[in-house]
Amino acid sequence: MTKPTEHFRKTFSIHPAASDTDRESIFHIRYQVYCQEFEYEKLPEHMGEREMDEYDAQSSHCLLEHKASNRPIGCARLVLVDPQHLERPLPFWKYCPQAIDTSKFNPAVFKPGQLAEFSRIAIIEEFRRREKIASRSSKPSVSHNRRYSDFPVIPVCLFLASLSMLLNSEAEYGVAMMEPKLVRLLRKYGILFESIGNAVEYHGLRAPYIIHRDNVLKHFTQGVDDLFFEIHSGLQARD
Repeated sequence: MTKPTEHFRKTFSIHPAASDTDRESIFHIRYQVYCQEFEYEKLPEHMGEREMDEYDAQSSHCLLEHKASNRPIGCARLVLVDPQHLERPLPFWKYCPQAIDTSKFNPAVFKPGQLAEFSRIAIIEEFRRREKIASRSSKPSVSHNRRYSDFPVIPVCLFLASLSMLLNSEAEYGVAMMEPKLVRLLRKYGILFESIGNAVEYHGLRAPYIIHRDNVLKHFTQGVDDLFFEIHSGLQARD
């Protein structure tokens, strides 16, 4: 077993949000990150400390937990087609159509269900900070360990979980609005998204990217493939 997978198995667990309690944990994480910390969303008081939107009901969700403290610390969702409203656009097409270069990728030509969207990937501030500190302070003694000393386990495992949800869906492509620097980080580990447009201001600078389901497993670097199958098997077992 590779070092990232060992660390993940020892430190974290990830599972589908199958219960109301899981969903409440996810909505509270999103509230902390999107409303309190970054102030991306302004919510009515009646919603309490929960960030929710109209796409949650048609999405697959997963929840990341820290084993030692038994705390929910991260989440992700995959927005799927709404079977009751097949014409409803996914969030990227509803909110950022100007970002898409339709000569490269035209959502209008796809049938309902062929596209899904990676969305609401969130990690609470404390654990993002911990990971940055651990990365800066790592002093590996041998070359084998150096490869993994700065491995960003939490964000990578949430993207791998998102890819697992894509493979478990009927969608052909996964679409995401992401910071270009995040795309470059993921590329280091063989998670290869293709640009389909230009950066726009949407909760910070974001640009549209896609990945085809057939390309998900092709390019993982050493260690990431092992970590993906650890996460994928766990999501399948709990789904």
